Amino acid sequence: MVWLKDRKLGPFIDGAFKGTSSQLEILKPCTQDVLGTVGQSVVDNINSAVSSALKAADAWTKLSGHERACHLYSLARHLQKNATLLAQMDSLNRGVQCRDPKEFDVPAMVRFFYHYAGWAELLSSSSELQNWRPVGVVVGIVSESSPLMTLAQVMAPALAAGNTICLKPPECAPLSSLLFANIANQAGLPPGVINVLPGDSSIEQQLATHAQVSNVIFSGLMSVGRHLREQTAGLGIHLTMFMASVDQKRRRKPNMTCQEKELLLDLVAENINVIENKKTDGVTTQMKNEQWQTISISFNSQGNGPVRDATNLRNVWENLKKASRKASTEIKIEALKTGGGTSKVITNDPILERVIELIRPSVEGLKNPYDGDTEPLDIVVVNNGDTIVLTEESAEISSNFEIHPMQFSWGQYTSNMLKSPKHPALQSTVTASCSTAADRANVQHIKNCSTEATSEVACDDSANVSVTAPSTSSKNVPPSWTTRRRPMLSKSEEPFAKIHKLKAEAIMKSIEQATEEHLRNKELHSLRLQQEQLKLEIEKVKLERENELLKHEKMKTEILLNNN
Repeated sequence: MVWLKDRKLGPFIDGAFKGTSSQLEILKPCTQDVLGTVGQSVVDNINSAVSSALKAADAWTKLSGHERACHLYSLARHLQKNATLLAQMDSLNRGVQCRDPKEFDVPAMVRFFYHYAGWAELLSSSSELQNWRPVGVVVGIVSESSPLMTLAQVMAPALAAGNTICLKPPECAPLSSLLFANIANQAGLPPGVINVLPGDSSIEQQLATHAQVSNVIFSGLMSVGRHLREQTAGLGIHLTMFMASVDQKRRRKPNMTCQEKELLLDLVAENINVIENKKTDGVTTQMKNEQWQTISISFNSQGNGPVRDATNLRNVWENLKKASRKASTEIKIEALKTGGGTSKVITNDPILERVIELIRPSVEGLKNPYDGDTEPLDIVVVNNGDTIVLTEESAEISSNFEIHPMQFSWGQYTSNMLKSPKHPALQSTVTASCSTAADRANVQHIKNCSTEATSEVACDDSANVSVTAPSTSSKNVPPSWTTRRRPMLSKSEEPFAKIHKLKAEAIMKSIEQATEEHLRNKELHSLRLQQEQLKLEIEKVKLERENELLKHEKMKTEILLNNN
């Protein structure tokens, strides 16, 4: 890549790449080609990185939440602009498809920094978070499964809270982390806020146990995290760990090369009776798992690529089976399709063809000679209307018949030709049921047409049978009684008059009932109004009496006052 060409990579300390004495070769996991060289960190680099982070922490902590939010927002914008470069670098370094980091890892990392830019603004403005203070220098140890995602999870909240970072990328995939540090420097982050120290596993222990480190964030295997916990015990360093066991953690493995797939198919072919056997045949799941473990050991001992466990090899085998079934289905559809249009170009993959040959006995099943997928049988029509089907067994018995294939295509057929002729008994019944001479003539015409539509058979002295093409010139003229017409009702109007009369009577009764109900409701409404008026009059009389009583009381009080 252009970014790697003529660029000396090493520990990123105080806003610049530093040179070291020892170099670490970074290989492509798929081809084992040298992708580039990175300077490996030493003890002096670790001390200078922690000192630079501690020095930058004073200025970074004194910035307001709004200023830190502006820095994080600028970093997110620069990451978004360089998303394609980050995805390609991560794809090359880890040996995965470029689609995975481009669609998942890089967009998620950008969203992380946008999100925590808002948190940086909130930390200074919220009254509930005013007593929170940054811890200082934070060490982040990133796993190799998804370094960009883990980097964002470690770095974004720490920077938003006012801490500085010393990052330890994975040993085999440090290029994406170094590219991130370069982008952060272009985004305008102060020097020393972000430091990246590539190297082997010994760097992790030296960083975690450093005297000036306040917090360690670790993401990786449980065994490594347990060892790290033992090393930092009693040092007063706060640990934040995201751990998983080997079985629980599904690590992303690089894509397989053609040589690796061929080796896997060789090993699968040797053990196909076990790994593709059904449980009903006496092979348990435990036996299959043990067999896959044996295949994994043989694969890693014979192959030159990265180490792969049994789960990874089994998933690759299952994906190859799915792809081979899909390719086989596409080939069959292309061979049998009748919809027209341009043909689909199908490329033959020798690996998938070999997978099809391996799984054919388990998916093909039994062949039924009587289903629709067998070869078509020869059909001969003789002059009496019977049909003879010649099979392999009956071919010797009926050797007197000579079959001539039809010299026409199915495109000459019409819908009337595909109709089988009626039985003579039904035809006589139909002819007898015709009442008019025209209908009988039409029936006779249909008989003639159906006779012409069948195959003409010529029989000679040697009992040879020849089949010719059916005639397409005849047209069936259906009789008058065969047309699809709705049944006609009788022309007498008496039943309809009775029905209309009953309907009219029912309508009049319903109208009368509705009128009566309306009158009753009207009377009830008037009675309710009268009751309301009576109540109002009674209330009025009560008020007048109370007013009179009040007047009498007032007069009494005045008289008493005058007497006094």
